[in-house]
Amino acid sequence: MSFKTFALVYVMTPPPGGGPLGTTNVMVFYLFQKAFDRFDIGYASAISVFLFLILLSLTIVQRRVAGKRVYYS
Repeated sequence: MSFKTFALVYVMTPPPGGGPLGTTNVMVFYLFQKAFDRFDIGYASAISVFLFLILLSLTIVQRRVAGKRVYYS
C-alpha cells in the first residue's frame, strides 16, 4: 500500500516534492506537505483524521474476514 512509501518519495524527489507534475504524491506525503511546507495545519489535521478512518475501516474488515485464526509456522 502507499501508506508506507513516505520515506521513499521524500528522499527521491526534489524539495517541492512529488516528482514531475506530482506523479509520485501519496496521501501521507501530501499530508506532510500541507502541514510542514505550507503550514496549513487545519487541513492537514482533516487529512490525518480521514487517513485514520480509512486505516481503521480496513483493519476492521481484515479482522472480520480473517477471524481469530492464528497460524504459526
